Amino acid sequence: MKKFFEKKKLDFKFKKAGTGHSLSDESPSTSSQGVITSQPVAKQPPPPKSAGAMKAGEAALTRIDQKKQEPISASRKAIQAQVRREMEQEKAAAEAAAALSRQQSGPGETKLESAPLLSVEKVQFYCSLSPQRVPRSQIESHIKECLLLKLAEDPIQASCAMIHSLNKDREKMKVGIDTICKYLDNIISHPGEEKYTKIRIQNKAFQDKVACIEGSEEFLQSVGFTRQMMPHQDSEAEFFVLDQEYCSDTDRLRAVHESLVSTEPIRPILDRNTQIFEPCSGASQFHLPDEFYNLTAEEIKREQQLRTDMVERNAVLRTKAMREKEEQREIRKYNFTLIRVKFPNGIILQGIFRSREKVGALMEFVRQSLENDWMPFILSTSTGQKITNEDAFLVECQLFSVEILIFPRGI
Repeated sequence: MKKFFEKKKLDFKFKKAGTGHSLSDESPSTSSQGVITSQPVAKQPPPPKSAGAMKAGEAALTRIDQKKQEPISASRKAIQAQVRREMEQEKAAAEAAAALSRQQSGPGETKLESAPLLSVEKVQFYCSLSPQRVPRSQIESHIKECLLLKLAEDPIQASCAMIHSLNKDREKMKVGIDTICKYLDNIISHPGEEKYTKIRIQNKAFQDKVACIEGSEEFLQSVGFTRQMMPHQDSEAEFFVLDQEYCSDTDRLRAVHESLVSTEPIRPILDRNTQIFEPCSGASQFHLPDEFYNLTAEEIKREQQLRTDMVERNAVLRTKAMREKEEQREIRKYNFTLIRVKFPNGIILQGIFRSREKVGALMEFVRQSLENDWMPFILSTSTGQKITNEDAFLVECQLFSVEILIFPRGI
């Protein structure tokens, strides 16, 4: 009975507390009698937006609308490649314009006393496909980029040049070219036979002789081969397949064959960095960068000691073969030679040459700088040695590292 009354008492207190409310209802309030009642809470108005915030919001909405309207037509990588290509073209055009301006106005004159610390700041190269000058360490990748860009214009010639220019192992390259020529000869001799129009890519002979040659895949694609999956020994394998339309055009295949065999490689061209100096007393001062030497900086510092040792060796009887071997070892130290030609009026013409270029290249360099290029001349060293054999190499005439040559008077 006692428990019954306690339960009644609890029910009475619960009902006296008023009607309940759910947690999702508006915030409750307490009446003056202490009873909780549900009353709506007045919402605070948002603070007024500033003019700058409104403009920023409008601009953001405009950008979102534009992005929705713009179609995604290219991948990020393709866009980056296109931008880089355009920038390179603009740079090459600017350099070409500068080079043309230099050719029209001639080499600039400067005084040796006011010249930079280095007689040559750096050695640069370019190729026949682009006037852009790049350092020696970048010329190979530069040539490859130029050839890849040329693929779109002339795929046959560009791919042939890739094979001849980008492969350093000449023997391996020759084997690859011979193998590709056999493929073409078989197609020309048997235009109707399907087996000669297919090359299984995973074939060991193809992998060892052709696939390892840089530019071979680009060449096959330029001929008309396409990659296709075809049945092979109860499974499928990937083949290079030549379309029947290209197989029947034997004249084109012969021309392609000839191009592959006869194409000359794209070789780096040394920038002469032609300079003309006014007469001064600093003509015998040379300051060259490390690129001129195969030696390290420490080995160059020991040059004096090596010369001392050479004098001691000369005192010992040696055979002619021994002397020639030591001379060749000395010559191989130098990659380039800086030559200055001093004219009778004191003007000095300076240019950079490979140490293994022929004397004829030096003569042509001087001849192009003369007002009358038909005039005969003979250069001589400061010791009186005449430079006459144009077929001789510069190193054979002891013209390596740096040298001053005298232009004869009366010419």
